[in-house]
Amino acid sequence: METTPIDDQPTASVPDETAEELYETAPCGYVTTSLDGRILKVNRTMSEWLGYEQGELTGGVRLLELLTVGGRMFYETHLSPMLRVGGAVNEIALDMIRKDGGVLPTLVNARQTRSVVDQPILNRLTIFNASERRMYERELLAARNLLRTTLVSIGDAVIAIDVEGRINFMNPVADELSGWKNNAGVGRPIEEVLVSVREETGARIANPIGEAIRSGVIGGLAEHTVLISKDGRRIAVDDSASPIKDESGAVVGGVLILRDISARREVERQLEETHDQIRRRADELRRSNEDLSQFAHVASHDLRSPLSTITRYVQLLDRTYGNDLGEGRELLEYVSDAAKRMSSLIDDLLEYAHVSAEGIHSSAPVDPNVQLQTVLDNLQDAISASGAIVTHDVLPEVLIDPTSLVQLLQNLIGNAIHYRSADPPRIHITATDQNRRVLFCCRDNGIGIAPEYQAQIFEPFKRLHGSDRPGSGIGLAVCKKIAERYNGRIWVESEVNHGSAFFLTLPKA
Repeated sequence: METTPIDDQPTASVPDETAEELYETAPCGYVTTSLDGRILKVNRTMSEWLGYEQGELTGGVRLLELLTVGGRMFYETHLSPMLRVGGAVNEIALDMIRKDGGVLPTLVNARQTRSVVDQPILNRLTIFNASERRMYERELLAARNLLRTTLVSIGDAVIAIDVEGRINFMNPVADELSGWKNNAGVGRPIEEVLVSVREETGARIANPIGEAIRSGVIGGLAEHTVLISKDGRRIAVDDSASPIKDESGAVVGGVLILRDISARREVERQLEETHDQIRRRADELRRSNEDLSQFAHVASHDLRSPLSTITRYVQLLDRTYGNDLGEGRELLEYVSDAAKRMSSLIDDLLEYAHVSAEGIHSSAPVDPNVQLQTVLDNLQDAISASGAIVTHDVLPEVLIDPTSLVQLLQNLIGNAIHYRSADPPRIHITATDQNRRVLFCCRDNGIGIAPEYQAQIFEPFKRLHGSDRPGSGIGLAVCKKIAERYNGRIWVESEVNHGSAFFLTLPKA
């Protein structure tokens, strides 16, 4: 079997391109002019860029006629003289005018052809279409201007440094904060321009931009940092330091953003002082409540002793001389009733002091329906004697200790029975879900409360009916204390002779 040598195998033929074809279709424009600037020859690429037929340009048209006003001035004052003197010009930017009136940005390289006796004969120009380059330059310039405008107008201080730690940009806010006005800090080391210290101790703090450049990661100052400006001002600042990297990821500098937080720090200091004052007041209040509770117990003991003596001697007088006293026996009954009211008042005072002295404490979910039944059992005698009917909806669980909830419900229902009208009491209790709270309502058909007294009844010992109605005026004050202990509130809506509705908010379980 015969094989054909590789060298003998047929190859694809490539058509020969003449120098003239390469000249005409080159990716750049070629123009040959006389010394006075008349176009002698132009390639097809250049004529197509300008929108002319080649013959239109070589019929006596001067190159200057194809240039803009600025281009003509530059050609006559720079390009032409430099070409005569040096014989060559590289990358001169000239704007040319197309046939349709549009502008063609170009870059021109020119060479002067000389004779054997070194006399200039022709000018040959190689022209590149710079439309895209000009567009990129404009976009780059616009982006740079936008960035600079943004950095200048931003409300924070912006400082850029090189890898050596020298400042190459400061916006006006940075000038103002640092005290280095009119860009006086540019070119100086960052540590010289920005002096940072700890607010509490005054100890010098290293600027984080150096560490950001060394590590290549974003960093920042510790809290409570103060900047010492050139003019001696102390400014509370917060900052962020970031490295600047090139396309390869190498760190070429860094940018530091400073924010004046003096106003915020002043507010924080005021808040800290306020919190300290609140803590001190809370401690004083706790001690005061403890003293009040202790005083109430001591006072109750000291009051009960003579009160018991009065009660015993009144009873002894009644047993021994009651039949002989006549109308005087009625006076003994007044004294006995007063002693009983005094004893009840002491008990109410102790209860109020106990509630006032207690602090807010954690509590488990409590079922009001169960506690309400306890209240109804406690008030069974009063309910039976008055003919009261107490009804209620299904009540949702709340966060409160069971004893406090019993106190609340018992005081509200007990008041509704005590301050009843001529009709048998009708009392209904409802509960409404209010997101994180439950709104209770105890509504009755009693004698009602005039508007001017509806706030007073929640103060201790504020009673509207004197001795005509039982009670000491402590019950609703206790309810208010309990509600406030759980960040709730209590109020009443009522009309005289049209009953009352007591509202109470408690935290939902």
